[in-house]
Amino acid sequence: TVVSKTIDVGSIPTAPVSFISQTALIIDFVSAFFVNTILCHKRHKKMLLKRRSQMKNILKKIYPAVLVFLLIFLDQAVKLLAAGHLKGQPDYPLLSGILEFSYLENTGAAFSSFMGKQGFLITLTTCAMLFLILKYWQIPKDGMNRYLPMKASLLLIISGGIGNLIDRIKNGYVIDFIYFVPIDFPKFNIADCYVCIGMAVFAYLCFFYYKDEELDFLFTLKRK
Repeated sequence: TVVSKTIDVGSIPTAPVSFISQTALIIDFVSAFFVNTILCHKRHKKMLLKRRSQMKNILKKIYPAVLVFLLIFLDQAVKLLAAGHLKGQPDYPLLSGILEFSYLENTGAAFSSFMGKQGFLITLTTCAMLFLILKYWQIPKDGMNRYLPMKASLLLIISGGIGNLIDRIKNGYVIDFIYFVPIDFPKFNIADCYVCIGMAVFAYLCFFYYKDEELDFLFTLKRK
């Protein structure tokens, strides 16, 4: 004899529907919160990296101008000190018989050439500085910093040239005050040191460091 038994479904314990719904909502909320947090972190990181890259590019563009400004400022400050303390005073021996501070108002160029021709010298120096700035701008971009020595040498020459150009425009002469005694070398200044060091480095780089094809930019007006 088969005995059938009817099971009352309502007698089986079940979780309240409202509790299940609330639990699901909480899980969804927590999941969404963590997903949004991760996405916001990634977006913030990307924005931060982008800003750093932009700042780096800006610094790369302005650091040459800042360096030139500081070098010119040093040259002009030392010349003011020389004019204030050496003008009308006897020579001051820094190293007796070797190096002296001796004030001179030079109305010419190097080695007293072109004496009194300030208009010509101002025009010549201005054209030379503009040409060198163009050459600096044309230096090829290189991730390995191979052209860094070339940039440094040109910045030294430009700084020295502008330093003396300011003197010619402002005073009508260049203030020289360093005198090398043993060889009776013409008196010079800090800007002259910039130019001489920069030109010496530039010549060495052209003859012994760079290959001919790496210097092609010096002979063209177009930037690569």
